[in-house]
Amino acid sequence: MTKLKSTYYIVKNCEVCNNEFESLIKRKQRFCCVKCSSQATANDKNRIDKIKSTKLKKYGSETYVNSEKAKKTCLKRYGVNNASKSSEVIDKIKTTNKKNFGVECSFQSNVVKEKIKISNLKKYGTENPSQSKMVKEKVKNTVREKYGCDNVFKCESIKSKIHNTNIEKYGNKIPVNSDIIKLKMVKKNRLRRWEKLRSNPKINEHVSVCFENEEYVTTDKSNLYKFKCNKCEAIFEDHIDGGHIPRCLVCNPYIRGTSIMEQEISDYIKSLMGAEVEIQKKQRGIISGELDIYIPAKNVAIEFDGTYWHSELAGKKSKMYHLKKTEECLQKNIRLIHIFEDEWIKKENVVKTRLSHILGKNAKNKIYARDCEIQEINSKDCDQFLETHHLQGKCNSSIRLALIFKGNLVSVMTFGKLRVILGNKHKEDEYEMYRYCSENLIIGGASKLIKYFIKTYNPKKIISYADRRWSIGDIYKKLGFSFESNTPPNYFYIKYGNPDRLHRYGFVKHNLDKKLNKFDKNLTEWQNMQLNNYDRIWDCGHSKWIFSK
Repeated sequence: MTKLKSTYYIVKNCEVCNNEFESLIKRKQRFCCVKCSSQATANDKNRIDKIKSTKLKKYGSETYVNSEKAKKTCLKRYGVNNASKSSEVIDKIKTTNKKNFGVECSFQSNVVKEKIKISNLKKYGTENPSQSKMVKEKVKNTVREKYGCDNVFKCESIKSKIHNTNIEKYGNKIPVNSDIIKLKMVKKNRLRRWEKLRSNPKINEHVSVCFENEEYVTTDKSNLYKFKCNKCEAIFEDHIDGGHIPRCLVCNPYIRGTSIMEQEISDYIKSLMGAEVEIQKKQRGIISGELDIYIPAKNVAIEFDGTYWHSELAGKKSKMYHLKKTEECLQKNIRLIHIFEDEWIKKENVVKTRLSHILGKNAKNKIYARDCEIQEINSKDCDQFLETHHLQGKCNSSIRLALIFKGNLVSVMTFGKLRVILGNKHKEDEYEMYRYCSENLIIGGASKLIKYFIKTYNPKKIISYADRRWSIGDIYKKLGFSFESNTPPNYFYIKYGNPDRLHRYGFVKHNLDKKLNKFDKNLTEWQNMQLNNYDRIWDCGHSKWIFSK
């Protein structure tokens, strides 16, 4: 403490922050600064009780606020009913924040953020008050006291108030069922698609977009839009339905119906097989239909199935179309691979890896399973690996086995209980193998993982399904599984203007009233989907394989 100014001063401790300060002996000063004084006044229980008592006596409520008087005062001073709406006040706040913190909003400042964290840690023991058990309990108690339940949204009066507000604003008690909100959602979705369109490398490689987002957002799927060819600079019109890539017919005339993505797959096959291996395109005469790509030396054919042109309504491809082609090829000892358009767009590298494996061209960087160790991994690492290396991506699984090579995750196999949705019943010690994929060719990898699973979990039975568009089940034969049956073809929904397949489980009839703009309970699921401009595309079904002890 520094030397006192004179003998008339005394050292005191602030009643709020306990800091020492100098005060005249005769003064009854209790606080070191205005801030502490204000804080003490605001928290003074006697003062608070007096205010409540006065309000109760005058207005009949302890928490009375004359909102109408406040609005009139604000209108008089600022021209708006709330000071925070005043452009003058807003600009003043921004200027002050820029001066003090270097940003327009103080909460954007790292200094303020850090200070808030420190204060919260000191007061509540957490960086955010909502994480504090004390605060959570206090909120629950307050809600119980006011509404008689733990959560305000369980209170019937609150529910009723929300519904009435929604009806007043949107004409419907559930906002997403309102035509206003639906229209906003449609525009928002089309705007999102517009952003994807502008950043799509497959489009930008060939053409430049010559229309603005407003034109795209306010038109429907059948509209033609202007594009500029990056090669010859010709302006032309084309649609973008079903993931269609706009095509300049000067530079890329239609030659026997080959699409750009189909040509990319053909070029990749050529790069794999080399110039000496014959690759036939648009081959007829082998089966009743046409094969997009045929490699006689490998007895392998490849079909590129655009989701729009291979759909049931737009493409006129029936439920059995793809399966019939597959089975005709099998009768000729040809393995037919069906690549759906969205697989090539979203998971081109995974498709290339699988093709190289099927054609026996994936021996580069091969690994032996004996050099790997097995670990059970967490769902986060498993999901990330499956999203990168499996065509179907991640799935919920209770058992996640991995092969680790030199500290790196190189293969994953997942298991779980039998799925009821596939017609199975949960049984003790019976499992389904959900996923298997590898980053490299791993000699003996699948065998090592399945042996570990059998030894560790002692299953009575293991069931798994192979996608007949890609697999003939050869891996299951090697692992000791037995073929049981083939399932019928499954369908996926597609929305015009988007090549992505949508799984049918997301559109079961009892949920459609919440998902679709138009819904008629007297119509079937498929009829309701058609009513909302959805189409569907069929696959080849799955083969079912069983391992039993």
